[in-house]
Amino acid sequence: MSAPEIKEALKEVKQTSTKTEKKVYVPFTPKKEPKEDEINLEDFYDDKAKKQESKEKQENSLELAEKNFRVEDTKNRKEITDPNGVKVKENPKWDVREYLEGGNKWEQLFTCDSALRETKKAGKKLPPSWTRYRDIIEGKYAWNYQDFLEWEKITFPGVRENDWFQDIDLEFGLHCADGSYFNGYKYKWFAKWGKKNDGYSVRCLKD
Repeated sequence: MSAPEIKEALKEVKQTSTKTEKKVYVPFTPKKEPKEDEINLEDFYDDKAKKQESKEKQENSLELAEKNFRVEDTKNRKEITDPNGVKVKENPKWDVREYLEGGNKWEQLFTCDSALRETKKAGKKLPPSWTRYRDIIEGKYAWNYQDFLEWEKITFPGVRENDWFQDIDLEFGLHCADGSYFNGYKYKWFAKWGKKNDGYSVRCLKD
């Protein structure tokens, strides 16, 4: 190999050794929010209207849930004996009390604040006022109170007033969203506004 040929060969080797691999960069394209003219406004407003209609239908409903509302989480509840000798469990806030014995075992009585708090957490709706129960007795049962008790499966766990259970198996009280409650015995009913810390049952509107 001649001197010029050797020189040319060395030049090619040098060029090969200095070559670097080229990297290809793909530019990041952020996701674009749809423009107003790209949204199907008919579907959007139709869905919104259906949700509003469903909400209004529930709020105006004469249908109640099949049984009284309960808080299922019993963590940190303490077992105590009520002043009149009834064994109960009570939450740390002392505003949800549950029977542990007798014919009303597992029934729970709520203060006004705990009824609103716990039903909201569970995504449930309370009847707006005691008048909803009146409307149910009138509209569904033609003022037949005994049919109302039977078909709505009303229980008589009594009420908690002044830290005592009262009228167990004789009376019931059901909270409403406005702070009133629907109160009844086996042969009569009436509306009432209790004290803030009194305990009554909770029956929600049907989902």
